[in-house]
Amino acid sequence: MADLLVVDNDARIAELVAWFLEKGGHSPRVVTSYAAARDALREQRFALMLADLELGTEDGRVELPLLEAEGLLPKTLIVSGYLDAEITEDLGRLASVIGTMSKPFEPAELLERVNELVASEPDASAAPPMVEVAGEEDASQLEDVVIRPAPAPEVSESPSMQPSSPEGEPVPDDDEWVEIVPEERVDSSDREGAG
Repeated sequence: MADLLVVDNDARIAELVAWFLEKGGHSPRVVTSYAAARDALREQRFALMLADLELGTEDGRVELPLLEAEGLLPKTLIVSGYLDAEITEDLGRLASVIGTMSKPFEPAELLERVNELVASEPDASAAPPMVEVAGEEDASQLEDVVIRPAPAPEVSESPSMQPSSPEGEPVPDDDEWVEIVPEERVDSSDREGAG
């Protein structure tokens, strides 16, 4: 099992990616901004970071070099719908950026790539063995799953922000965003009230 950091402001994609990586035997942590990623990287060592580039007002092309200059950037896989040859070449100059993957992608393809990159760690003996991702029932539900980025939200000069994520990170006050709460943290009375 590897500790992974997923940096993506699209809550639906982040939730699906985290679920799939967890089913694959990894321990993912999701953050929705580079500011939150910086805090997480100061708290914990991650075997791999999966980073989107366009996070609203934050741009990975700016933030990733800053993280590397601060000595915080772990091995990183760029996972973005905004990749081109120039961006790939620029980010490839960062020692910690070890690959790119374009959205949309298939979850099984992402898991395979993550397993390869984690196994390429110098201490590969500590890397998890390849794990069967799902039982027959779960696998049939994922056969046609493709992860696609949502359209980038329009950002006003002063968006209404409120802390609502499990980590207390600010997220836009917008009907298109959802709060991701681990199932064990959901109170049964919350479920009854939501129905």
